[in-house]
Amino acid sequence: MYYYFSCDFPAVVKINGVYYGSIFNTVKPLRVNGNPPFIEVCPLQSTSFPLNFILDSEFLCSPPPFTSVTDLKGGYLIKFYKAHAQLPFEIIKQEKFSNAVVTVFTENSLKLSIETPNDFYAETFNSPACDTEILRFSQCGCSLVALNFKGETNRLCVYDLTDTVKKVFCREVFSFSLENGLSTVEKFNDIAKHILSCEWDFRDGCYLKQSANLTCAEGFEISKLNQRLLPYAFFERLLVGGSLDGFLTENMLKNADKLQGYLGEFSGVFPPPAFREIDQVGLVYPLGENKYRTEYFRCTLLDGKIDNITKCD
Repeated sequence: MYYYFSCDFPAVVKINGVYYGSIFNTVKPLRVNGNPPFIEVCPLQSTSFPLNFILDSEFLCSPPPFTSVTDLKGGYLIKFYKAHAQLPFEIIKQEKFSNAVVTVFTENSLKLSIETPNDFYAETFNSPACDTEILRFSQCGCSLVALNFKGETNRLCVYDLTDTVKKVFCREVFSFSLENGLSTVEKFNDIAKHILSCEWDFRDGCYLKQSANLTCAEGFEISKLNQRLLPYAFFERLLVGGSLDGFLTENMLKNADKLQGYLGEFSGVFPPPAFREIDQVGLVYPLGENKYRTEYFRCTLLDGKIDNITKCD
């Protein structure tokens, strides 16, 4: 069985007590035959926690906090995330409105409290302490509050205060506006460098996408893509909800509306690991808390366009 280890903080991994190498912002492969090995993840910073475990079916089925497991159909990708804890008590931001007191603070971790005349809401985030905006606004007759956690990207969370406090929106965005309702701009680090601008309608206690405009990086042309990259750019376009014109043959375009149902609700696109064939494209699907599964697809090209998509065993 193949395993791949990765980590988003400086750390090394040991296998059965033997140093194996760094797994920081890289992928470290391991092939296991025989008994499940004992794994030690050793942080190189005092702000992170070590993790020890037996790499068996129990671990793969129930990954611990701050760890994700992706079933690669022939192997597993195991990624470790930094636990933002051990933070001192500090008020990061507080706003008092006529109908609510909203406080962002640290106490071991980053936390939020919202107190209204009718309810009290609390939430904990696995995020570093950061500058935060708290903005009150109304939409469709509802009283809402938006929290913008600033960082490399903005994490925008919106809460409905109308009755009981409910979280109704959470998304990583590049920018946003609350004028005349909620609108967002997202930038994707994909082949086309997509930029997605959305207007959101708030109805029945949830946000629904009302309109969207998708653009690509200047100079991006589907016809100029390397043929090996074309399937990846196609799946990335489908993921962000853009037009598939230029990617598909006329025959495929006739059934383009059925593609999402055929492929399912995937959340990521990646090249195949070493134990899969090179022309297979991997799609990632959420499976549960900290768990993901993978399906592979092969695209057949005709005159520089995708003419067929088949699922691989």
